[in-house]
Amino acid sequence: MNEFKNDETLHEDYEVFAEKISRYSFPAHAVILITGATGLIGVNLVRSLLYANRTRHLGLRMIAWCRSEEKARKIYGDLCGRSDLHLV
Repeated sequence: MNEFKNDETLHEDYEVFAEKISRYSFPAHAVILITGATGLIGVNLVRSLLYANRTRHLGLRMIAWCRSEEKARKIYGDLCGRSDLHLV
């Protein structure tokens, strides 16, 4: 199942982000905390990082901080089952 929306523009944006972020060196098993993970910027940041992590094998883990886990599960859908995303 496709974890990311079938929107060509979003896919292009994810790809550009993945290419740029993969140029940086991250410590092994780096953990990134994203606050406001159900807001406009937070959602797009989490999705972009997850896409880059999957396609570029970055080895990152994301902790998505949100006020409502229920709302976050609705927003992220299938992405919630990934081992590199933790909702708190």
